Amino acid sequence: MNRVMPTSVLAFALSPFLRLSGRFLIVFYIARRTLLTLLTLFLIGFVFFGAMSLSGHDMVDIMLAESEALGDGHTLISVQLAYLRAHLGLEVPWHAQYFRWPGRILRGDFGVTLAGRACVRALVMPRLRNTILLMSISLVVSMSAALALGVFFSMRAGSKADLVVTSFAVFLQPLPPLAVLLGLQIFAFRTWLFPVSGMPVPAMAPNLAAFALMYLHHIFLLVVANFIFTFGYSQRMAKMFMLDQIGQPYIVGLRSRGFSERRILFKHALHNVLSPLVNLGKH
Repeated sequence: MNRVMPTSVLAFALSPFLRLSGRFLIVFYIARRTLLTLLTLFLIGFVFFGAMSLSGHDMVDIMLAESEALGDGHTLISVQLAYLRAHLGLEVPWHAQYFRWPGRILRGDFGVTLAGRACVRALVMPRLRNTILLMSISLVVSMSAALALGVFFSMRAGSKADLVVTSFAVFLQPLPPLAVLLGLQIFAFRTWLFPVSGMPVPAMAPNLAAFALMYLHHIFLLVVANFIFTFGYSQRMAKMFMLDQIGQPYIVGLRSRGFSERRILFKHALHNVLSPLVNLGKH
C-alpha cells in the first residue's frame, strides 16, 4: 500500500498536465524540444568554457597582449590589471563566471567584442531577426512543397511524373551547399536580377506592402538555396511516410466503410504523416 500511494498521488498531480499535452501535442512537443535544446547548449558551453579556462589566460591577458603587439605605448600596472579583472568579473572561478553568463543573456547583456569593443547586442540583433525570418520563410516553403508533392505522388507512385520529381529530389540532395551558394551569387551578380548584399529597411518603401515585396526580392535566392538543401530529402520522406500510411489496415477499413479517397487522404492519413514529418524537420 505504501508503494502504491506515491504513484497514485503523482499520477493524480500530473493528470491535468497529461490531458493538456494530449490536446496540444504540437505545442508541448515544441516546448520540450526547445527546453532540451537550451539545456544542450548550456552544457556544451559549460564544457567549452571550462576547457578554455585550462589555458591559464583570461580576457585581460589577451587585451594586454594586443596592446603590446600594437605598440601603443600604454603599459598597465598590476593595480590596473586587478581593477580591470574585477570590473569584468574575472576574479571569481571560471564556473562562477559561466553561471553569471546566462543571467546576463536573459537581461539582454551580450557583452562587447574583443576587437573594437563594440556592443554585441547591437551587432547581433538585426542579423538575428533577418536570420529567423529567412529560416522561417524557407522552412515553410520547402516543407510545404515537400509535403504537397509527397502526398500527391504517393497516390501516383510509379508514374512518369513521379519518376521525374523523385529523380529531381535525388539530384538536389547531394549538391554541395557552398557550390550552390556560389552559383546563385554568380547568377545574381551576372544578371543583376537580384541583389547580392544588403537588406532593405522600411524607410526605403512607401508602404508596408512595397517593403514586403522588396524584402522578398532580397531574400529570394537565399530561400531558393535553403529549398535546394532541404527539398530532396523532405519530399522523399513525406512520400515514404504517406505510402506507409496508405498501406495500413485502418485505411483499408475506412475504404470498406465507403469513405471518399479525398477524406481518407487528407483527414486521416495526412494527420498521421505530420507527426513524423515534424520530427524530420528538427534535423
